[in-house]
Amino acid sequence: MAASPSTPQLAALLATVDPGKLTYGQPQGWNCALCGKPLREDQLLGTVEMTYGGDTTEQVELWVCRPLCRAVAPDA
Repeated sequence: MAASPSTPQLAALLATVDPGKLTYGQPQGWNCALCGKPLREDQLLGTVEMTYGGDTTEQVELWVCRPLCRAVAPDA
């Protein structure tokens, strides 16, 4: 079993997320923010600011697979 990712690892992964490219289920917490698959077990990746309609912004929590997705962490 792989070790849980550290806070610096999660912060580095969060920096790769483009909020404008997230699908509907990802900011809702239904799908992994990294691979897009439905979440079974999850862990908090962090928060991003999303803008809706050009003028409304909100902080959204993004969740990822636990253990991390194989596409992101092949040794997981």
